[in-house]
Amino acid sequence: MTQRSKGGEAVPVVDGTIGNEDVEQLNLEQALVDFEMANARVLDLTGRVTTMSAELLRLRAEIGDVRILESQARGEAEAVRNENNEIKRSLAYRGLRILGNGRAALRRR
Repeated sequence: MTQRSKGGEAVPVVDGTIGNEDVEQLNLEQALVDFEMANARVLDLTGRVTTMSAELLRLRAEIGDVRILESQARGEAEAVRNENNEIKRSLAYRGLRILGNGRAALRRR
């Protein structure tokens, strides 16, 4: 006569009892299955961590590139602002501005 264990294996039953050796064998088999499952989970998590670490490094590099571009753009904007201010301070610009304002005033009349 045999009895089924939790794992579905046939376990010999002698006089309605299961032997200690059979229980130890079942415990060992279950421990090995549990270990294999845990090991597979660890490998999966390791792969995920590795992927996320690579993504993090890529994003950090991208942030660095964006900061460099931002700094360059700020420098260029400052140079354009300075040039614009110089033009506005120039005599030619002020003269043209006065002429433009006078012309607009004449149109409104």
